[in-house]
Amino acid sequence: MADFQIRMNTQSLGELNKRLAKLLQNAEHMEPVWRQAAEYMVRSTQNRINRIQTDPNGVPWERLAQLTVELKGNDWPLYATGKLVKGIQVADVNNNGFRIESTALNSDGEGYSTFLQHGVQNSRGKFKKKSGPHSPARPFMGFSKENVARISKMVRDHIASH
Repeated sequence: MADFQIRMNTQSLGELNKRLAKLLQNAEHMEPVWRQAAEYMVRSTQNRINRIQTDPNGVPWERLAQLTVELKGNDWPLYATGKLVKGIQVADVNNNGFRIESTALNSDGEGYSTFLQHGVQNSRGKFKKKSGPHSPARPFMGFSKENVARISKMVRDHIASH
């Protein structure tokens, strides 16, 4: 006859208790792993703009209008001066999580990343009409499935460490 059994004794309960205490201690000190995750997300977001040119879900951004290409001199969405990429940074890290922000400013000193992330329905400009959809959303901030998987692994590894 084949069988299988598990038995707990005082020693194994003591070892289990130590292990659980260590897991809880690691879970209470999350700032180091959140810092690591935040820095990873900055690099991932910059890569999304520089190379991949998709939203966090992998959907390619809408191509630039021909007039925009002619004015910019290239057809690279979300990249003209590099300010957007350089402005992506860790804004806050604490024991509860992290926040990434884009601090890019245009030549007038105004933030413009929100317009890129969400699009602009009405705009005024030298070459554009005053109403109608002019700049489609090109989301660059956010978590991809790969980002979530990597950060989840970082958290698991942190909690299980030692």
